[in-house]
Amino acid sequence: MNYFMGVKNLFAIIFFILLTIAACNKSNNSPTAPPPPPPADPLNISWQIQYSGTLDLSLDVARYHIDLFDNNSGTVSSLHASGIKVYCYINVGAWEEWRPDKNKFPDSVLGNDYEGWEGEKWLDIRKINTLAPIMRARFDQCQNKGFDGIEPDNIDGYANNTGFPLTFQDQVN
Repeated sequence: MNYFMGVKNLFAIIFFILLTIAACNKSNNSPTAPPPPPPADPLNISWQIQYSGTLDLSLDVARYHIDLFDNNSGTVSSLHASGIKVYCYINVGAWEEWRPDKNKFPDSVLGNDYEGWEGEKWLDIRKINTLAPIMRARFDQCQNKGFDGIEPDNIDGYANNTGFPLTFQDQVN
């Protein structure tokens, strides 16, 4: 993994953690159990980030980040049975030609090729009314498969040549 990909994945992990904290703190007027205490040293949690190939289950790690579409609920359940938390990788900022929901994205939201990733194009994330139902369906699939959380990727379109005049605020929105 090159340095850029490591930083990109770290950014996605940090973003996911922040989203999870925000979701846990959102009041829905119903009683909920308090969140579990954080690990003694959250900086030393072991992770396996694997988005392709045969899943390596031989590792002694506390967390797996795996692809939504390439893994089923049985894989998630199996990892849970070993006491492992499992996070669902989904691409929220770019379209991928090999995904089963690729035809749900209209041409109007497809931008420039994602440099270095053949078959991938940036999304016009400003068109939230078009993209939200697709992303919600992906989030629902993560939940239905039993994942513990979601790792949204490609959330930095504003910093790339997407073909759209995206801003940081567009990305936040």
